[in-house]
Amino acid sequence: KEWSRTELRCVYAARTPHRAASLVRRLRDSWQHMVRDRATRTLTYNDEQFHVLERMKMDVMGKELVRTILDREVCSCLTLTADYFS
Repeated sequence: KEWSRTELRCVYAARTPHRAASLVRRLRDSWQHMVRDRATRTLTYNDEQFHVLERMKMDVMGKELVRTILDREVCSCLTLTADYFS
């Protein structure tokens, strides 16, 4: 009864693993692009500004990953499971 009353969606039906993998892939690509640029040449002012924007974008993606996927979906599933078994 408790499980049928919840408004929680299934993690796999919500495509949570796919969304998490996509966000992690985007973070990894952004990071590798920044590291590659710094290793190969001296950056111009415009490139430095682009890197600042990339770091901000990576920060937003990381927070989105934690907030959306971990806090809303995964942790709520764990809380319901713990409540069910207690």
